[in-house]
Amino acid sequence: MKTEAKYTILFILLAFNTYCFAQPGWSEVGGSLNDLTQTDIDKCLNSDCKIKYITINNGTDLKKLSILDGLENLALHFDLDKVPDEFSKLDNLKYLIIVSNNLKDVSALGKLKNLSKLTILNYSDDQIPKGFQYLQNIEELMIIGEYKNASGIENMINLKKLDLSSKNLKYLPEFTFQNNIEELELGYVQEKFNFRNLSLLTKLKIFFLFESSIKKFPNTLTKDIKEITIWRADNLTDIRNIEQSINLEKLYIYFSAIKSLPSLNFLSKIRCLEISGNQNLRVSNKKYNSSNCKGVFDNGKL
Repeated sequence: MKTEAKYTILFILLAFNTYCFAQPGWSEVGGSLNDLTQTDIDKCLNSDCKIKYITINNGTDLKKLSILDGLENLALHFDLDKVPDEFSKLDNLKYLIIVSNNLKDVSALGKLKNLSKLTILNYSDDQIPKGFQYLQNIEELMIIGEYKNASGIENMINLKKLDLSSKNLKYLPEFTFQNNIEELELGYVQEKFNFRNLSLLTKLKIFFLFESSIKKFPNTLTKDIKEITIWRADNLTDIRNIEQSINLEKLYIYFSAIKSLPSLNFLSKIRCLEISGNQNLRVSNKKYNSSNCKGVFDNGKL
């Protein structure tokens, strides 16, 4: 995996710790599930303790998953090829991070009625795990790795936010027209990536493209898109297709190879605009914000 992707994963894992337990705490709980007790978890939940990443592998006593039932957020180093049925004990779980490069089946997660957010990191198989059609409560899904095919998520009708990041990904799945995806993030996609199925995302409002090698912005976005962000697209020179998004309200373009901007008539209708760090642009970088601007970036900074 690219160095940048590794940094992305580290950033996400760090963000998980901050999101889950913001206070620094006096102690930390993590490591092998076999080494943890119910007392460890209870003490942690009743103090400022920070729960780290828990390892589950072939030697794990899966009966001990029950001690994690009080958690709403959980991160796992996962070395099994299938999510075991014992995960059904985690009734309170809302957000799950799985770090795994060989997970083949996530079907059992469909039994977790409160699970709404799932992140899978470091995934290196060609095809993403099977079983996503059973995860009908998931609203936010992120998969970062080196997979080639993301088919299997197209029938997740409650999915609202999707992040697919892989330099090997060739195309988007054939989403049904009943999909409810409002936000799409694509990372590391290459020049030959096929954007055709973007047109199936009829409810899409936010599109975020980062670390991509494409040369021309796609022409398959819905006209009703509200926000577009481009971050580090070193080969991107042609963004004329952005003007098809006639209802666009926010546009952010950072560190691309663009040489010209959309027409002034189009730009004048955008409420929030920031175009910065584009080395080939022969006109001044542009920036204007209304009091209601709340974009992906705050004044162009992470």
